[in-house]
Amino acid sequence: MKANSALRLPKLDERLELIANLVPKCSLAADIGADHGRLSCYLLSKNICNKMIVSDISADSLKKSKQLLELHQLDHLAHFVVADGLEAVDRPVDIVIIAGLGGKTIAGILREHSRIQDAELIVSAHTNLPFLRETLTNYSYSLQRETVVRASGRYYTVIEAVKGENFYSPKQLYVGINLCDSDGHTLIDYLSWRMDVISATRTPQKEMYLGWLNEEIDRAKHCN
Repeated sequence: MKANSALRLPKLDERLELIANLVPKCSLAADIGADHGRLSCYLLSKNICNKMIVSDISADSLKKSKQLLELHQLDHLAHFVVADGLEAVDRPVDIVIIAGLGGKTIAGILREHSRIQDAELIVSAHTNLPFLRETLTNYSYSLQRETVVRASGRYYTVIEAVKGENFYSPKQLYVGINLCDSDGHTLIDYLSWRMDVISATRTPQKEMYLGWLNEEIDRAKHCN
């Protein structure tokens, strides 16, 4: 059965659009915490992923995903699973996407990383990014690139990671690894915003963090 081409695809916000653009063509991907299913619907309709595991811990959320994919006649390409994190992955996958959760929550999900073997990770957390980076390195992931995007007035960082050797300095774990953006100006705005946030705190490491962020801003300016 072919997808219903007469229907308009659900609109992706800037964050989901960025994630979709980062997913390479693959046989099977897993969307963990799929929620409304818009990302899965897009990836399947564009033939970026041949098939997908579409999972959420909430049965109600997963029902919305299933209804959306049924509407677009894509449900036969999806395996819907109500599950906690990576428990949904019961077969080898090429890509695992985890987005829209806090950094500590994603780090907790990744405790089961052995279930996904050598799959590439695309993760986006809205909190506790240094903790998430450190967790990924502890689980032997190499952080390939981090892309910053602004959506609905908020900054998001999308991390691409693969299994491999790694060593990162405390500065890299705090600031980010191979930071970039998709439009040439969001990265500097994001780093400046982070400087404003840390300036308002009383953390003992404040001056060190500000120095690191300022160095990254200088680097970003010379890259543009």
